[in-house]
Amino acid sequence: MPVAVTAIVPTIGRPDLDRAIRSVVTQTLAELVTIVVVADLPDGSLERPTAMRGGDTLIFTGGGRGGAYARNLGIEHASTPWVAFLDDDDEWLPEKLQRQLELADDLVERGESPLISSCHLQVDNATSRRSGVIPRRPYAGERPVAEFLFRRRRPAGGRASMYTSTLLVATDSARAVPWNADLKRHQDWDWLIRLQRAGTTIRQLPQPLSLVHTGSTGSISAGTDWRSSLAWADAILADEAPGVMEDFLAAQTLRYALAARDFAGISAVAARIRSRRRIPSFGSVLIGLAGLIPRSRLELLMTRFR
Repeated sequence: MPVAVTAIVPTIGRPDLDRAIRSVVTQTLAELVTIVVVADLPDGSLERPTAMRGGDTLIFTGGGRGGAYARNLGIEHASTPWVAFLDDDDEWLPEKLQRQLELADDLVERGESPLISSCHLQVDNATSRRSGVIPRRPYAGERPVAEFLFRRRRPAGGRASMYTSTLLVATDSARAVPWNADLKRHQDWDWLIRLQRAGTTIRQLPQPLSLVHTGSTGSISAGTDWRSSLAWADAILADEAPGVMEDFLAAQTLRYALAARDFAGISAVAARIRSRRRIPSFGSVLIGLAGLIPRSRLELLMTRFR
């Protein structure tokens, strides 16, 4: 049986890279998977990880190009019908690809071009504590993915999410709709929304098939760049269903401004919400107010409570 999936692993040289690769080579369908590690580093500055096999590939971006560029480069090097993404500090559980390919094949037989996600478990790096299953209610395609991700978000763990390390997609779709390497943040959400708008069917398996680690160094999600978040919402979410953009601004952009203690940012986000003439949901506002809580404490709380 030919190799079916290219596992694309962008890395900045984190020490957990070998752990991530081992989770690929121990898949139940490991013989159907080839690995492309894309180092966002100067050429030759990373030794070949010991967990890689003979047919796997290590390539370099030259350094400083970002995760979206690295994923696009990995997609270019894929020669399989499917690609799957794994961040270098995360892990796949052994049946991840098998279960996703089973669903993907069913959808292809129905004439659809699918992206398959799954639920995941979140792991606090400081304590090794694992969360409950996230999200509590997986995405079944009943509404646009932007509504699933942002509308009426729950102010607790288990809320709607679709992490990069859970995604498997047809290679042709990934090439037709590349990641936006110019974005400073929200690259994963941006890509999912644009894929769906281009006709990709998105589904999420209820089983937790990936481990997503929190507290890693170099994570953009830990930043407080509210300006990039606001610009992205204006460009992508303005025409979504009523409430989607307002809830996003309250839960995400406002949280970044509060975490930065940037009063100009708080004012700008509040003004944009008012201009939309719709009050954000209570849960989204509570998530936004979490920007007042130190991130380390917030991540610990999120792993303890669903």
